[in-house]
Amino acid sequence: MHTRWAGRSPRIADLMIVVAATSIALPWTKTVVGAHLARDRELRGLLGRSMRWWTSISLWSSAIVPALTAASLAVLVIALRRPRPRLIRLSRRPGIVAPVAAILALAVELSLQGGAHALKWLDGSVWMRFSPPKMGFLPRMHSISHYAGFFVLGAWSPLILGARWTPSSTWTERAGRALGVTWVVLVILQKVMGYLGGL
Repeated sequence: MHTRWAGRSPRIADLMIVVAATSIALPWTKTVVGAHLARDRELRGLLGRSMRWWTSISLWSSAIVPALTAASLAVLVIALRRPRPRLIRLSRRPGIVAPVAAILALAVELSLQGGAHALKWLDGSVWMRFSPPKMGFLPRMHSISHYAGFFVLGAWSPLILGARWTPSSTWTERAGRALGVTWVVLVILQKVMGYLGGL
């Protein structure tokens, strides 16, 4: 069984999944960049020369979230295609657990945004405390990256502490681990930039 999937090369179906993920990421990224450009101009208008470089980094670091989310989804779907090991074995693969955590982060943020929109119909003042009107139903990129980074850390910790960290040499596993590290680095970067912005 192991020899059937360990060295599986990318196939046409895998390429189609990547293309589909790209078609999701591109318009989403365009929307996010447009919103960030507007916010960047607004901050520069308010702060002028007093706007620090770490504020811009914190703002623009979340612009890669759509691409990371789409890539996480693509890697997960490809990794679940047969032939593959049993799901219980996949659950010990850090390169599989990381995309799952990222998709879960997106689901959590979408749920919060959906709940906020439901509250909008009940009480506009409550809605204002959940999400800025300028962003609309667009999931807040910082929220997704925060959830994803911490979810990846939370998912990897039991694997490491319980000695169940069993990575494989497949390209999907390596891609998943790279995505997981990127999510963690992104949340650390945003936390550091947020701390500097509070000084």
